[in-house]
Amino acid sequence: MARARNIKPSIMDNEALAELAPIDRLLFIYLWMLADREGRLEDRPKRIAKQAIPYDDDADADAILSRLHASGFIKRYSAAGKACIQIVNFSKHQAPHGTEKDGDIPDENGMVTVHERKPNGYATGQKSLASCSITDAALSDNSALTVKEQVSNALIPDSGFLIPDSLIPDSPHTPQGGRPRRSPTAAIESMPGFEAFYAAYPRKVGKQAALRAWLKLAPDEALQATILGALAAQRPHLDRRENGRFIPHASTWLNKGQWEDEIPGAKVPVNDSGMRWFEAAGFETEYEAKNARCHVGNYQLYRAGKLVEEGATA
Repeated sequence: MARARNIKPSIMDNEALAELAPIDRLLFIYLWMLADREGRLEDRPKRIAKQAIPYDDDADADAILSRLHASGFIKRYSAAGKACIQIVNFSKHQAPHGTEKDGDIPDENGMVTVHERKPNGYATGQKSLASCSITDAALSDNSALTVKEQVSNALIPDSGFLIPDSLIPDSPHTPQGGRPRRSPTAAIESMPGFEAFYAAYPRKVGKQAALRAWLKLAPDEALQATILGALAAQRPHLDRRENGRFIPHASTWLNKGQWEDEIPGAKVPVNDSGMRWFEAAGFETEYEAKNARCHVGNYQLYRAGKLVEEGATA
């Protein structure tokens, strides 16, 4: 699944990249969105081509990847029986969202990175390495790597995460090891993205239905920011008569994609100078603002295109 990444315009200032064919540059840029939080992905040219350059049937993705490897932009290698790609300098230019799950693609030494997590699922910044092995079943169905604890401070792989299916209350499956599933309430509490949405939604009815709609939608970080921004813009315009009974349930709002609805006043100037919300936050475009997780609901926390640290003076 493609992820939202911060691709800076200055990427085209790279003279070595300029020497490559346009299709090579396009695929390279898209690799950043296919990579996990460590900048790694499976080296599967056909799958990559389908996701990154679906309209270029005559393009040879394998040859393009080889050229990118030869130019030093990526590394192609094998580890733990798997063909892998590492985007060079990925960690230098990207700061993945705190809730983005750990990658399961090993590095050149067959190790995966395990991030320490807070109770709400956010990475603390502390990480360790763990060795990984692949079972025959995993090889046959291309499922995730099985991580084995390697170092003393490595997390147990399933200690901070829930498999998406495990959030469905009526699923009969019992997790490996026979541990009972978390309650639906615990499952919701482990999803800060959903919790932030539901806390902001003005009508608190049908939380479980809203959770199912959220899981079905499976929004990435960029879409979550869009949803929260749209909700903040729509709140002043919702029909609050009769204690808000005309406001749709949160599940209905999600299922109908109502964050895309045009709301009067959502893009009006926000100050006497006529600046729109993203301009007031220091961004040139709304798209650029959303890439930085800035939206209508939190733009006042940004200055000159950067989030102002809590407690700092504007």
